[in-house]
Amino acid sequence: MNYLFTPLDHHYDRGFGATGDAFRDAAETLRDHMEKRGRIFNNQLPVHFLYRHAAELYLKSGIIIFHRRFSIPYGDGGSGSEPQVFDGKKWKPLYQIHDIKILFAYWRNLLEGKSAILKETTRTDWSLPAEVDEWVSLVQNSDPTSTFFRYPLTRNPKLDATKSSMKPITPEELRDRMHSGGKPVSAFVVLDNDDNIVQSFAYDETTLVRVGEALKKLVDLLFGAHAAMRAELCRGY
Repeated sequence: MNYLFTPLDHHYDRGFGATGDAFRDAAETLRDHMEKRGRIFNNQLPVHFLYRHAAELYLKSGIIIFHRRFSIPYGDGGSGSEPQVFDGKKWKPLYQIHDIKILFAYWRNLLEGKSAILKETTRTDWSLPAEVDEWVSLVQNSDPTSTFFRYPLTRNPKLDATKSSMKPITPEELRDRMHSGGKPVSAFVVLDNDDNIVQSFAYDETTLVRVGEALKKLVDLLFGAHAAMRAELCRGY
């Protein structure tokens, strides 16, 4: 891949794909390190953010590559003008869109629109797995504006409540969990002057497991698609 040895601004896709590779590699490294180190509070947030940003970058890379390789205009602009994305109603600047669902829908539209020529001129199987829509929906619903994994609080308090490693739990639920015979329970309780429990919290990161799995699968798919595009459509650049 020749593009790896040139500056980002020299790349066929303006450097989006190589930057996506960097964020994906960082996510993989951080995830592996945390698994070896053991429990770290809220450790899923930076890993998920890195994966999510990698997915966004890969999609934007693919959009630029398709427009440039097949001379597809951006609305009223040429294929070499500032990149834009059609969201189903109007064209929007590429740099102002962070919505994974919109980016994926447009990327997929470009891919499927060129399916015949891709089949004739490349060696790659460009078909997408049936589960990809579910992955995109899970990612989109958890982080529609690319802020959920970056900040402790957003404009969606209900969704924010799912991200913390420590979650509220009633004393009764805590007791039942401790006597269930399952995994050891890590909890924090606040007592009043008479040793009555007034607040209780338990360690629980299970709520974001499905989102994390979807992110990993989506990014792996886009990583492969990006590599194929660079080899087949950009001649390694």
